[in-house]
Amino acid sequence: KVVLQHHKKVLMIAGNHDSASRLSFVSGLLKQEGLYIEAYPAKKIKPIVIDGVNFYLVPFFKPSYIRYLYNDDKITTYQEAFATYLKNQDIDFNQTNVLITHQFIAGNHELVRSESEAILNVGGSEIIDVSLIKQFDYVALGHLHASQKVSKDTIRYSGSLMAYSFDETDQKKSIVDVTINDKETTFKLVSLKPKQNLIKIKGKFA
Repeated sequence: KVVLQHHKKVLMIAGNHDSASRLSFVSGLLKQEGLYIEAYPAKKIKPIVIDGVNFYLVPFFKPSYIRYLYNDDKITTYQEAFATYLKNQDIDFNQTNVLITHQFIAGNHELVRSESEAILNVGGSEIIDVSLIKQFDYVALGHLHASQKVSKDTIRYSGSLMAYSFDETDQKKSIVDVTINDKETTFKLVSLKPKQNLIKIKGKFA
């Protein structure tokens, strides 16, 4: 409806819970209608340009995929994989650039996580330092279910649209409405009211 009736461009990437092969099916044809789907990381990203803004789509990947993509056996962690991937891209940071990705990006502060989120790896090797992506004018992150920023306001997890575990019952769900004018980025959070909410009820069997 958004694409066909309202003629809005929609950008979509695969997350760690998605089937990349299913999402990539007929993605080439859907692109002609304004629905852009990236299911596998391209060796060289071709940005989607909308109103002078370059959108870089980086779907979820494991280090093994980047090892294969660039034939580099030294890559073992998500940090090394993400750093290698960005290093192999041609990004002009003098232009206005938005990164859309689904990884566990973290900074100095503790992030709000949920029970329903899959642990990607053990020992913290799934964590990617936010310093790798600070040059982008805005970064839209997936993976964590709580709406929150990482390091600065323009690097954000939008969060899930509804609660998926009981530790999310007190979270305020929202979407991020972002405005980019030249390289000036502003945003506001638009609250969501799910038709079916998740609540906790405590009591005794008696």
